[in-house]
Amino acid sequence: MKSKAKKTIIIITLGIVFAFLSTRNYSIFNVQGENDGTIEFRNETNFKSPKKSGGYIESLIYIDDSDLAKDWSYTASTYDWCSIDDNGVYIIENVTIIYESGSPTGSGICIENSKNEYFIIRNCTVYNAVSGIRLDNTTNGILTKNNCSNSNSRGI
Repeated sequence: MKSKAKKTIIIITLGIVFAFLSTRNYSIFNVQGENDGTIEFRNETNFKSPKKSGGYIESLIYIDDSDLAKDWSYTASTYDWCSIDDNGVYIIENVTIIYESGSPTGSGICIENSKNEYFIIRNCTVYNAVSGIRLDNTTNGILTKNNCSNSNSRGI
């Protein structure tokens, strides 16, 4: 009888200990590489503001790097949909172009004479142009996740 009471007390004690540990945030094992629950605060003053995201609607984008009034620098300083990153790469993103008229090439996005600047065109939609995206006399560009639809002649 004594043995049965002793087992019952041990089981109840273990149950209470496990119940207590399960309600707390304790870990029996310290696994290397896991967060130890501390919060690190950094006193940095050079945080950059996040870039505005969103969609932009235009009738066309025309960049001619041989013309100062239409080059990459002018475009990035004038339009929110064009920016330059820390590595000097120009980025055009999140633009929907519903082509109407006015492009000298009939393209929704036209990049000309851009051989020295690196650029990325991503997440853009060009609709209803003669050609969606036209690159003429241009190098150092990356096009990714773009949609050229209902073009009369060419997509890219």
